[in-house]
Amino acid sequence: INAEYMGAGFPDWTRSHFSLFRQAIIRFGRHNLEAIAAVFTDIPRDEVLRYAEAFWIRGPKSIPDFAKIVAGIEKGEAARAAVMNRDSLLKKTVAECVDPSTQLNLTSSLGAFAFSDDSNRQLVYIAAEVGVEGLENLKQRMDEAPRLTFDWQSKVCTEDKLRKRLDSLIRGLEKPKLPAPGQSQRQSRSSGKRDRE
Repeated sequence: INAEYMGAGFPDWTRSHFSLFRQAIIRFGRHNLEAIAAVFTDIPRDEVLRYAEAFWIRGPKSIPDFAKIVAGIEKGEAARAAVMNRDSLLKKTVAECVDPSTQLNLTSSLGAFAFSDDSNRQLVYIAAEVGVEGLENLKQRMDEAPRLTFDWQSKVCTEDKLRKRLDSLIRGLEKPKLPAPGQSQRQSRSSGKRDRE
């Protein structure tokens, strides 16, 4: 941060503050100013809000590599938006079921390690409940799930393997659902009959 910007009413701001500010924007989004301000323990809220406004107005002219900094922020915001979209998809998928523990219909590539339908459903249910970013202790939560008491696949899985499996399941949910081949053939046959009549 150059002296011109630092002198614009923010003499107490250090490189550490600037770095924290940038990380908060990436974490909470540039418009969530209250969350950004709450990150700072040694700077008053109003000053953080003024700094945020000055950052976007004066930054292009006074901060070296401003375009590069903004590109990093935008990359972080895009990653956050992708996580939020995944969270929304998981919540919607689970909400569509009366009993997600038996009704979730999930597809993904299985790979070399087979997962049971129950463990797949439990993974999606946990992720929908706490969000993709809140998956601390995923292995422990899976181990404690009553439906998986005798599911040896989930018991021997590592945390990393469970996360990869969840990612695969989410990718399966993100793909548009196509009608079953038999279903589309029947539909085309019935429309053909109507055309002949």
